[in-house]
Amino acid sequence: MLKTFCRLSTIVAVALTCTVASNGFLQAAPIDLSSLTCEQAIEKIRAGGRKPTNVRTGPTTYDNVYKERFNCPSQTRGMVQTIKTSDDAKCHIGFTCGPDSINN
Repeated sequence: MLKTFCRLSTIVAVALTCTVASNGFLQAAPIDLSSLTCEQAIEKIRAGGRKPTNVRTGPTTYDNVYKERFNCPSQTRGMVQTIKTSDDAKCHIGFTCGPDSINN
């Protein structure tokens, strides 16, 4: 009986992990784009497609950045995200999503 319980709990744990991973709840560690050129940083964001890229925005801060404003979830709006890169103090890399003040 204990063997069956252990197998069942392993299957449940694997199923939950797969479900969480496929829904996008797990994200990679924030990437630091500050050593790249502005164009290279923009390419990193574009490579994410419609999914957000987890970007370091400061020494202890990060944000999810989308390549297009319309990729933000409903009830939010895209806001321009700039970061400091090796060649540009305010490189526009994409959009972060914030509350849509019109709907809230």
